Amino acid sequence: MQTQILGLVTPMMALFFAATFFVLWKAGRMKRHVLGFGIAFALSAVGFLITHFMPADAFYLFHATQVFYSLSSAILLASVCERVGQKLHLGSIAVVYVITALTLAVSVSFSNDVGPRLIIVNMGYGVMFAMGVTTLLTARRRDMIDLLIILVMAFQAADFLVRPTLTLLFERSIPAEAYRDSDLLLPDWVGPGGEGHEQRIGTDRCEHCRMDQGSARKQ
Repeated sequence: MQTQILGLVTPMMALFFAATFFVLWKAGRMKRHVLGFGIAFALSAVGFLITHFMPADAFYLFHATQVFYSLSSAILLASVCERVGQKLHLGSIAVVYVITALTLAVSVSFSNDVGPRLIIVNMGYGVMFAMGVTTLLTARRRDMIDLLIILVMAFQAADFLVRPTLTLLFERSIPAEAYRDSDLLLPDWVGPGGEGHEQRIGTDRCEHCRMDQGSARKQ
């Protein structure tokens, strides 16, 4: 029960950051990628809420959350790339999603163990973020903030690819009905891409300040 209560902190944080980006976009004369950040965090929050309020042993639980987490990842990555004038190849992201979804369906059909499902979906998110990092590396714009964002995204990709496997080495088998009370649901991130939210907010505030300074000079 305590783990479930703590787990609700994560979607609440995601909704807070979603609201923050919506306000920055609406009231702060921000570009479209800021709106994308808000939508990504909102979708991530929905994914977490589904995890908490759907039956823990429902076969469709991981499929439902994967839809929202994958959409969140795709929109987040596309927005980060748009910020530096690059276009994310959404077709490749869609291929990764389909392959992951099919593999997940096989895992759900043959086993009640949550472990393989976690590895499958997180591998998908990790590949998506690796694609995003590759796209960012081709951008001509490259100041310190951009380099820091690339590092954060690369760390997120590595986290998705490595952490679930390492965690399950200690957890071993986790039945679906016990997943909600396990340590794997503790709020250590805010959906796909969560570690970079402070950096993105800070980056967009810096850009907003630069815009204001430019307007002041023109006046």
